[in-house]
Parts: sequence; C-alpha cells; structure tokens
Amino acid sequence: MAIVPLNGIELNVQTEGSGDLVVLVMGTGSPGRVWRTYQVPALVKAGYRVAFFDNRGIRPSSECADGFTIDDMVADTAALIEHLGGRRT
Repeated sequence: MAIVPLNGIELNVQTEGSGDLVVLVMGTGSPGRVWRTYQVPALVKAGYRVAFFDNRGIRPSSECADGFTIDDMVADTAALIEHLGGRRT
C-alpha cells in the first residue's frame, strides 16, 4: 500500500490491475483490505484497475482526532479518484 496525502490528511491506498479505474469504498468501520478477498481479484480478472483504501480514522490512514463527517469522506474519495487519474463515465 502507499500513503497518499490528500485534503490535509494521509490515506493508505492500494491499486491492482490495469484498465479502467474502479474505486472500492469501504464503510466507516472496516479497513479497505476487506475487498481483497473476492471483489479485487474478480475485477482485476475482468480487466479493471482497482483502487481501495483505508478511510480517514482507519489506521494507517490519518486518525483525525478532531472528528470528521461523511462529507469529508466523500471529498477524500473524489480527491483520490482525481489523484489516480480517474474520470467520470
């Protein structure tokens, strides 16, 4: 995984595969690695570039002791997609 600075925090991000980008977003309480069991291998096999990450508050991403909102998490995801060169379809 790579630590990526975005929106004043650091997100722990992993990408696998090649092709069009698919970003998998985990719920608020689990690490992104949960996607690795089934979804990531299936999407990579189907020809996609897959990114998944640990949301803010899930270590080793920034802990954000002052709290955060769902809007913060949405902004993090949008910034990550832009960082990875993703596009809207």
